[in-house]
Amino acid sequence: MQIARFQQFVIDTIRAHPADVITSVESFAAAGITDKPIGARIAFTTGAQLLVQMVGTAPSGGRAAAEQIVEGPAPDPLPPVPLVADGERIRLADVQAWLIATLTNTGHTEIAAITPTTGQAHRYGLSVRCHSGATCVAYFLAGLRPGQRLGAHADYQVPEVI
Repeated sequence: MQIARFQQFVIDTIRAHPADVITSVESFAAAGITDKPIGARIAFTTGAQLLVQMVGTAPSGGRAAAEQIVEGPAPDPLPPVPLVADGERIRLADVQAWLIATLTNTGHTEIAAITPTTGQAHRYGLSVRCHSGATCVAYFLAGLRPGQRLGAHADYQVPEVI
């Protein structure tokens, strides 16, 4: 799955299966974010926002000129994960778990597996391995508490709660 289609898949899935605490989701372009090409801005009822940057690799590890869609068995469904506010805060680990379960449970036949990405460089996110050999990764770029603006902290160094 090429990254532009992955971005739309994520946005469409969140819109079709929204958690009660999500008020909207839109592409970076629609949100006016121009310094990162592909991603989504998720807004929450608490006033917090999460910016999710998306990157991908082609099956060969390089750029694919024409996408070849390869289907196979969808990942096994996961138990639904609730996404709720803890008072006026949203835990990003909960968003990560909810997003993995929600995307997995679409039964998308191009997707072989979805796993969390965690580490020092990228605290939260998910990796999608496609049957084509392509990989799409969604990194939590910025977690903004109510009233915070982009740049409130270094990219990818998101807080545990927003």
